[in-house]
Amino acid sequence: MIDYFKRLVDRVFSGRYIHAEVNIVQLVMYRFAYPFAVQLNRLGLSANLITTFSLVFSLLAFAALAFHDGWVWFTIFWGISMLLDFCDGTVARMSDSVSKSAFRYDHMSDLFKIFLLFMGAGLRYGSGWVWIVALLVLFLFMYFMILNHDIVHIRKLLLLKVPVNNNSESQTATVSKSEPVEPGMRIRERYRIVAWLVKFDSLYKLWRLLWPPLTTINGHTLLLFFLLPYGPEVAMLSLGYLGLIALVGIKGRITELLVIPKP
Repeated sequence: MIDYFKRLVDRVFSGRYIHAEVNIVQLVMYRFAYPFAVQLNRLGLSANLITTFSLVFSLLAFAALAFHDGWVWFTIFWGISMLLDFCDGTVARMSDSVSKSAFRYDHMSDLFKIFLLFMGAGLRYGSGWVWIVALLVLFLFMYFMILNHDIVHIRKLLLLKVPVNNNSESQTATVSKSEPVEPGMRIRERYRIVAWLVKFDSLYKLWRLLWPPLTTINGHTLLLFFLLPYGPEVAMLSLGYLGLIALVGIKGRITELLVIPKP
């Protein structure tokens, strides 16, 4: 009975079209969105059209956040927007219609939606402190996205071994062929608490499971915005947490960029 239920769940909430390198929260969200993506694909909706619908619902969520005192309508609109956001990529892979263009419409729409909710939080509370936190975190988030784009680009150059120019001299970028390092080894050497967790296998596995979604910015990060209608203090704490993650990401990416020759 248990095996039958598991097979049923795997069929209804399939992970077949989930792209690689997703954390546990993203995995759950993609699986939850799968049956909706199947129906949208059967209706013949394109991935870009689904992204557009997601953008429309984010505009409704912005209006509910900025100009309505309650939380219900914002939660509904933002929930639908997030659901569609996790459906568009699945539909694109399901229908074999992944865009070949370098312009990433879904990524651009995500940035616009995030900007809307930052502005919506400021308008809702009309507090100088909320505006300061919102604008500061928005700057950190956008700066993180720029650095992240640079890192992805330079990593592709290194993998392709294309020439990298430095001081007018042509060099060939190479990829390190050193032996693979066990995940978490460097971290456990730097932090005693991680070394302590490693001694307890179950705690270490739990830490490895929860650490990526808690410390990285990705699609699951949009869940933080569900907290925005619950008062200015909660809004500032949720935005501040996002800003802290962005700041840590900025530090790591600048550190990596500093040791890479200028293209």
